[in-house]
Amino acid sequence: APWAYRAVATVAVLGTASVLLLREDLHLADSWHFWLGWSTPVLLTGAALTSKRLHRDATAKKVHPGLGLGAMALALVGAMIGLGILP
Repeated sequence: APWAYRAVATVAVLGTASVLLLREDLHLADSWHFWLGWSTPVLLTGAALTSKRLHRDATAKKVHPGLGLGAMALALVGAMIGLGILP
């Protein structure tokens, strides 16, 4: 899971950089793709933090799967929206 977390965070940073540096026709944060792209690492950060407490915190045990599932769903929707803004 740590390698996937780093990959998602890297893609969010690179995607933001590509809009700033390569896409003059797009404005940063004007699309759902941007917000979904950054929501995914935020949810994964929550999942990473709750994973450290799974064995001793019942709330973390309940919340952790939802964070992971939400991150996967947002990533899929973000990918589909991203196809629509390809040059």
